Amino acid sequence: MARINMGVFSAPRGSIANITFSRWKRTNYAKQKIQKNTSNTPSQQKVRSAFAIATALVKPLYPILKQGFSLYTDRMSAYNAAVQYTIKNSLTPENEIDYSKVLISCGGSLSPAVNTSAYSDERSIVFEWDTNESSSAYATDKSLVALINPTNNEVVFNDAGVERSTGIQTIRVSPLWSGQKVHAYIGFVSEDKKNVATSTYLGEITIA
Repeated sequence: MARINMGVFSAPRGSIANITFSRWKRTNYAKQKIQKNTSNTPSQQKVRSAFAIATALVKPLYPILKQGFSLYTDRMSAYNAAVQYTIKNSLTPENEIDYSKVLISCGGSLSPAVNTSAYSDERSIVFEWDTNESSSAYATDKSLVALINPTNNEVVFNDAGVERSTGIQTIRVSPLWSGQKVHAYIGFVSEDKKNVATSTYLGEITIA
């Protein structure tokens, strides 16, 4: 798009070939029409498929990703940052989700969870971790925990979890999940929401 320095009364209007002239706030503009790309090559199909898979994964997790990817919001939304990360890092060459590479929080300087474990107990998943308080791991950090159930295409998460010093958190799941496998994740966000710890994948767990 080009900006046109012309007088008010000589400003062009309409289109010439593939150039459209317009005026906005006393400024004249010329904008080239973008031709639609109607091609549908295998590579383009793969790109569209990757985007669809990533958005389907990220969208239901948005409330927790809004905190977990908040450090990227100076350049894009947390949602777009999560989609971009997922496409680049969490999909196989065949556009299948590698759940071990999915993140629910990313990029901060807080220490991640240490010596983590997760197990099923009476329709709940119990998360445990060492408190490991240090200059980059504070007792007041809040946990971010999530479960992804690929069988039902459902998620459960807690974006306002317990403090790091607690060392344990439980999430209840639906009775309908009994016998199904879920993927578990834990991250941390600072008390003032200005820093995060890159999340940790705790593995695949079968719901008791």
